[in-house]
Amino acid sequence: MSDNHRPPALGQPGWRQVADAFHAYACVLGALRAALSPRQKHGWHATLVLNARGLTTTPIHGPGQAIEARLDLLDGHVSLLGSDGDAERWYLNGMTARRLAELEDARVADWGMNPALAPADFDDVTLGAGSQRASRDLFGALRWSDALLKALKSCQSHETSPVQLWPQPFDLALLWLSGGRVTDPAAPKRAHEHEADDEQMHFGFSVGAGTERPFYYVTCYPAGGRFPRVELPPWARAAAAGLTGVRVDYDALRNLADPFGSLLELFELLRSDGAAMMTF
Repeated sequence: MSDNHRPPALGQPGWRQVADAFHAYACVLGALRAALSPRQKHGWHATLVLNARGLTTTPIHGPGQAIEARLDLLDGHVSLLGSDGDAERWYLNGMTARRLAELEDARVADWGMNPALAPADFDDVTLGAGSQRASRDLFGALRWSDALLKALKSCQSHETSPVQLWPQPFDLALLWLSGGRVTDPAAPKRAHEHEADDEQMHFGFSVGAGTERPFYYVTCYPAGGRFPRVELPPWARAAAAGLTGVRVDYDALRNLADPFGSLLELFELLRSDGAAMMTF
């Protein structure tokens, strides 16, 4: 599949500013969805999913109508759509995430819903002029990763989450659940008791932060320092001290003859390794 063969390079001038800006805008959309949606386990009510041009909240249902917010990474705008025909669009060039939150909150309130967003909670970074190439490459990396994680999801018989983007860390990830429960009283507890004992693995893509380069990762809970037990290929490594799991640098992956097939094979190997440690 030629579209999946190699992800785009991420390193052109200004790409980090573009990534930071879309990260901030995604946080606004995530906050809107979280404020107006029923809670789901593992925070799935606060995530976004990819569409053909960027990210979407998917429909958010309220009294009288549903709304949906879409972040278009190809030409840099946010659309707010209502099921009764209402629509609004804001172009993001020079607009801070704080200003977007103000506009979005006011318009949704006009439509009869009250997300009560706090604009001060969002960064004041902006999308600058001349950012279209970097925006397209960023979306290309997210789209490539979305296809990879969906290919992994299609191979699983156990419960998995949707492939979704977590706005706060700006990670695109798939959660795999063994169906088992953690029995070790020393294992760290989750924020909500009803999901505290789920055995789980995360497979994801992160754009990194600051000077950090993008990377793929796998984590296993609970595993302590035992994961991974399998031998890793030279382009993958165990996470740094204080962290658990496996990390694959995006730039190293691009240099492989078959990045898609190689990473998919490693993810499945690590899933089997992690699953063998679990109690299900």
